[in-house]
Amino acid sequence: MRSVASQLLKYRDLFSGKLDEAVLKDTRVTTPRGLILGSDEFRSQVAELLGREVEHRPIGRPTKKRL
Repeated sequence: MRSVASQLLKYRDLFSGKLDEAVLKDTRVTTPRGLILGSDEFRSQVAELLGREVEHRPIGRPTKKRL
């Protein structure tokens, strides 16, 4: 069994490096919207498990197509 101190050190090591700016941007965009961050394959697997779409869609009604 690991001690609490060793677990704390391992947890701190997770955050010792800097994150890539692209990862930070993606996280900042997806988190407030409740979207899923990951590959297309991962998102489609989650959508299948949930039984609903997980992609960002514009707010409001779709525009009518004109003839």
